[in-house]
Amino acid sequence: MPKKVTYVLNNHQIIINMEQPVVYREYGDKDGELVVYFYSAPGAMEECAVFDRYAKDHNLHIVCFDRFALDSSLSREDYFHHLATQIDKMAGGKQVAIVGFSIGTYIALEVAALLKEQVRQIYLVSSVAPLYSGDFLDHMAGGLVFKLAMRKPSIFSLLTQFQSMIARLAPSMLVNMLFATAAGKDKELIQQSDFKKHIIGVLKQCFKYRAKGYIRDITYYVKWREQKEYNTSIQLWHGTEDNWSPPAMADSLANTITSNVSAENMKELSHYSCLDEAAPKICTQLSKG
Repeated sequence: MPKKVTYVLNNHQIIINMEQPVVYREYGDKDGELVVYFYSAPGAMEECAVFDRYAKDHNLHIVCFDRFALDSSLSREDYFHHLATQIDKMAGGKQVAIVGFSIGTYIALEVAALLKEQVRQIYLVSSVAPLYSGDFLDHMAGGLVFKLAMRKPSIFSLLTQFQSMIARLAPSMLVNMLFATAAGKDKELIQQSDFKKHIIGVLKQCFKYRAKGYIRDITYYVKWREQKEYNTSIQLWHGTEDNWSPPAMADSLANTITSNVSAENMKELSHYSCLDEAAPKICTQLSKG
């Protein structure tokens, strides 16, 4: 029989199969201060590589969990508690900082709400907001995906299967499809061979091997309604030309979070270009405590 261990976090009990541990990737300085990164959807652990050299410069240990690989039978509540439990174990009682990107900002906020005082700072890059909180869908480059996930989940699943097939057969085509509506400096970024190679790897990992996890995150995100309280300050980093997560999303999120929220508006940047330019600045701020 599989070896299982019971963990309790904030009075919530979760039983974890130890033969299926949470895989994670580490960046920066392994002896540095712990920072947990939540990638987007679509996304993969490799997305966090943008922080690597800056994290090394500032003695930061950045960890990114392969959350899409988690057991698909976990309930919504157990899913977030599982992630929070892994961070709690890794932190060993010390505080951690949390960074989220795009859809990963939603996951970051759910997990941070469970960790409470253990989180010392939250950084949200190209953040999303609850879809009910504004008129966003018609202004988002990926709005159709979220509409299908909300209203026609079976068709959303078929679309994901199609993207998985393209990821296997012609990953460059999938990148071109996703970046067809690129705005701001994302249009320049996708022309850079290093970035294109990087994003191809991220999308292949997501759609070829982790499609079920991707579907789960999108499905949970479109049902995001409950707003929670946070015990730390939250900083938003958002491109003024972002058409994947429109700036109005960051504004709406800032207005609905009952916490200390500040915002950095990144001029002329869009989605991934915001992450690219925010990474060194976030690492500098984290090193200053």
